[in-house]
Amino acid sequence: MYISHCRASLTMRDTSGGLVCCCRPLPSPARHAAAALISGYANNCGFSFSAWPPLPPSAPQSPQLQGFQEVERPTAILEEHHEVRGDGNFNYGYQSENGIVVEVSGEPGEQGQNRVKGMYRFPLPNGTIAEVTYTADEGGFKANSPLLPPVPQHAKEQIIIAKQQEAQGIVFE
Repeated sequence: MYISHCRASLTMRDTSGGLVCCCRPLPSPARHAAAALISGYANNCGFSFSAWPPLPPSAPQSPQLQGFQEVERPTAILEEHHEVRGDGNFNYGYQSENGIVVEVSGEPGEQGQNRVKGMYRFPLPNGTIAEVTYTADEGGFKANSPLLPPVPQHAKEQIIIAKQQEAQGIVFE
């Protein structure tokens, strides 16, 4: 049996073809619980243990590199605010270094729902800025932006017909 370890993991292997055990730290208590369910065992020190039969021996192989893939660093948040009041009112927003801006506010509605108003803005590949404003309330979700195509005439006609039918008491289930 041999044991190898580093700061990130510990591996024990029985060279006679027995058990292999890997031990590695988990990043959070929530993942600790998930790992306990998956691996069947977790101890109280923040490590997860899993065991499996060893793989059959194979000839050493050189690594096959598939090319270099650059990893982007996370986008920094330049400004952020959020307020949640106990009465159902809230507002939050943020601005990131890549030009994304978000602002949202909400209040309780009369029918138990929230009334939400918001806006988001982001840069387009051509350098212009796209902006969308929206509301979501008892009347549904409504977005407004010069980017959105106009409502087609046939859709406007259907909306008028639906309102007329509703006024006449006609209901479709």
